[in-house]
Amino acid sequence: MKTWRAAWLCALWLGSAIAGHAQELRYLGPSPGTPNGRVELGAGQVHEVTVGTQIPGWGQVSKITETHLVIRHRLSEAEHERLRSQGMATYDVLELHIMRAAPEAQPLPPPR
Repeated sequence: MKTWRAAWLCALWLGSAIAGHAQELRYLGPSPGTPNGRVELGAGQVHEVTVGTQIPGWGQVSKITETHLVIRHRLSEAEHERLRSQGMATYDVLELHIMRAAPEAQPLPPPR
């Protein structure tokens, strides 16, 4: 259990090094009556997303559920090189699970 928790925290830490130009993101839940989800990007910009939607600076939506949104961020070669030059381990794909926000919750900062 501790190993998984450490790996998860490491993935979050590594993910925080990737998308400095991305906007904050908040998952608002699924769109009623559709397989789509709704996200808030930046200052109140609400967008509908589907599986396969590319969210700039975050990655590609791979799963939409009632409780969370799954986004897969694939590192570019430039990102691999930047992480290596900083002495960090690299990965090919980072899977981010964004929990559905409570109405009063603040947006998440982008992975950096």
